[in-house]
Amino acid sequence: MYPVHFCRECGHEYHPVRLVTDGSTRTFLARDIDDAAPIRPEDEDDAADTADASGEVFGFLTPDAADAGFSFSDTEEDYPENWLDFDARENPRLKPHYKPARAREVRVASTGQVGSGIRGWFVPGKFRFCLRCGFTHTSAARDRTRLASLSAEGRSSATTILVGTALRWMHGDDSGLEAFTRKLLGFTDNRQDAAGTSSPPPSRPASSPISPPTDRRPRLRQRPAR
Repeated sequence: MYPVHFCRECGHEYHPVRLVTDGSTRTFLARDIDDAAPIRPEDEDDAADTADASGEVFGFLTPDAADAGFSFSDTEEDYPENWLDFDARENPRLKPHYKPARAREVRVASTGQVGSGIRGWFVPGKFRFCLRCGFTHTSAARDRTRLASLSAEGRSSATTILVGTALRWMHGDDSGLEAFTRKLLGFTDNRQDAAGTSSPPPSRPASSPISPPTDRRPRLRQRPAR
């Protein structure tokens, strides 16, 4: 099981991992987002490649999304502007200072082993910018603060995210579900969240009469004047 965190701007998912090399085998192992490699004396700041004494590289793994909103392809234009230098012809190139933090394209299996499986990107070191929306973090905040997680945002918010995601998938063109099967039952102890995730009532046909609301409030009887 790999813990999952989300970009606070666009919601793209990231998994905090350790890249472990054992001979010719490389494997991604899950880690807590607060775990980090010890700072080496030669590292001037967090832009350096963060690896511990055993050679494990700490970073984030994210799947390559298939939708049109994810366009990252590891070109210089995909990186923040302050990461780039420009030559005399205005061609961008990554500053040497940021090269260790460059994203690496990988193929990873469900076991975490590198070499085959789904396409993804491994971002070494701290979380500095989102590969999907490009939002860049410049403050010296912790990764736990830069990224959102279901457990940290509260149970009711987690329910809202899960229910909303399931509903979008069910009503999407690729779900393949019949209209009458697109139903979801969710539980939450927050009235506001329950109202926000409930489906609107079906619209009435144009020819159906709408009866006026009945006022069922108790009325006080007026005593006759003496």
